[in-house]
Amino acid sequence: MSRQNWAAIVYGRSFHLDFRYITVPHDFTDQDITWASAYILATTHQARNLANHPRWSLFKNNSYCIVGVTCMVRDLMEFGQDSVEVMAKDDQGRPLYVFVGYVTPLSKGKNILNFPAYTEKHLGGFKPLYQQMEKVWLVKDYDQKSRQPLLSQYQSLNSSVELIQVDTKIDSIPRINSLLKQPDKIYSWCNSNQQNNQLWMAAAKCSVETSLCLNIKAKVISNSPFLNQTITQLDGFTISDRYLDAHSLARQRGLVGFRQRATAEGAPNGDAVKQSVASQRVVGVPPIVATDEGAEVPSVVGTAEPSRGSHRISTQKLRLASTQANHHKQTLKPKHPQTHQSLPQIISTRAKKDFDLTLKQAAKVTTASQELINNFTNQFDQPSEIIPKIDKSSDIENFGFKTKIHSPTTVKKDWF
Repeated sequence: MSRQNWAAIVYGRSFHLDFRYITVPHDFTDQDITWASAYILATTHQARNLANHPRWSLFKNNSYCIVGVTCMVRDLMEFGQDSVEVMAKDDQGRPLYVFVGYVTPLSKGKNILNFPAYTEKHLGGFKPLYQQMEKVWLVKDYDQKSRQPLLSQYQSLNSSVELIQVDTKIDSIPRINSLLKQPDKIYSWCNSNQQNNQLWMAAAKCSVETSLCLNIKAKVISNSPFLNQTITQLDGFTISDRYLDAHSLARQRGLVGFRQRATAEGAPNGDAVKQSVASQRVVGVPPIVATDEGAEVPSVVGTAEPSRGSHRISTQKLRLASTQANHHKQTLKPKHPQTHQSLPQIISTRAKKDFDLTLKQAAKVTTASQELINNFTNQFDQPSEIIPKIDKSSDIENFGFKTKIHSPTTVKKDWF
């Protein structure tokens, strides 16, 4: 048992700029941010229901455990503060919501001793995190600070955070779902303070990848990565399907299949990572670099088995996988090399492009105007009434009558 150090993670919107990461741990990679984003964005689903219903979330993989709250900004500010009305709305007057949380790294064979407790609507332990927003509250898109999030360091939690002791010997807590159990199912419970506390403890105790979202108003969020949820409009326990796209489902099941093989073969970390990348390329899924040493792996067969395995993939599936893999490579291939330019250079380049575009548009307008003038000129140059020329040699005799040729301006008519 060891005490954990925690780093801040904040995702929200400032006064001028749209939602983005305000603060992330200093050692987070792009892959870590992508993993965390799937869960954080899922907690903002149907944000209109966040009023008086802050959503608590806990999700972990082999490297990190994140605990946090998604709520309205005004729930994190004390009434009477001058900044309540200012920092609780954006420049359009819309009320803001935010995700604030803590991240701790996980180590093999070490359980978490001090863990943030579930405190329902009492969010005092998360209020200091929103102070990170003050540093970038008035930043605009052309400011250098708008491009990169602030970096947080791991340290002990302050006294405002209520902690619980995670007892790994307790067996009376609920059996929650995990990625190695039923990754395509959602376990749902009724939302109550007692139930939420037990599930929070169970998720903290769980030694494998799992996820939990508490206090969801209305109904189950079926298209989210959370394997365990508590719902306000639910009376008992239910198991429902997770509606994920084929890409996400293959990614999760492929990872489960990889762990089973890696554990059975006893492959070292480096070999296990290479096997993971190779096995996931079969189904056109981005590589997942992760290992789960010492974890109990159930008898689950992944959808992406190596070619030497006993389970063979049909020709049709293999062709489909190849097509998906090529599409994924084309998607990841950058169209243009990235160049680093200073702000004056960027402004100068954009101004030049705008000036060139203006000249092209002016040339088009000039050409169209000239054509219109020429058309009007040609119409005025032509006579208003054209008198046809009469060929006298074409006169014919018809029953003794001779046709009298006359001009259109002749008034008197003579037929003989």
